[in-house]
Amino acid sequence: ALEIYTRLGDWRKWCIAAWTLPQISQGKGNLALARSQWAELYETAVRSQDTRHQVRALGGQFFNFLSLELVEQIAAISRAPLKFDLQEVFATSAEVLLALWERGEATAKEAQQSLKTLNNFARTNGFARPRAARLQASYAWLSGKEGKAQKLCQKSLALADSLNMPYEKALTLQCLGQHLNDNSYLAEAEALFKI
Repeated sequence: ALEIYTRLGDWRKWCIAAWTLPQISQGKGNLALARSQWAELYETAVRSQDTRHQVRALGGQFFNFLSLELVEQIAAISRAPLKFDLQEVFATSAEVLLALWERGEATAKEAQQSLKTLNNFARTNGFARPRAARLQASYAWLSGKEGKAQKLCQKSLALADSLNMPYEKALTLQCLGQHLNDNSYLAEAEALFKI
């Protein structure tokens, strides 16, 4: 599709097609490739004056940097409903609200609402399901429902395996290892992070 749209000079449709590539790369844990794909999408969107994809590309680059742990703090994070259709936006807002709830700086209801938004996105975007299940598990752990949390983590692992998403699998293994204080999960996660 990218080759065809390049020949036609239809950069708006090129951006639509190219937008999926960095999401796939990031979902598989190939963060360096995703970074270059987000940059290429942004450059093309700027040249073609496609503001929608400029925003998407900048958002993707930001969340790519978060995944690479290049951004250590985010100030003045808004709790307003987010309109972007990127998994990272929905997932990160849920992760932040879960962390804030755990520290007593947000309510369970706020965390639950962010998960609902992520789950709605995951319903129509299968690649978001492993992360949605893992974050639901985090909510269950914070609610004191360890059995439910473990089942949701197993669901996340199965989904990550079926979608060939080793990075998501590693994050879920890490979550299990930390909550269960089980070094075997942590070692398996570490091995996947090195791939």
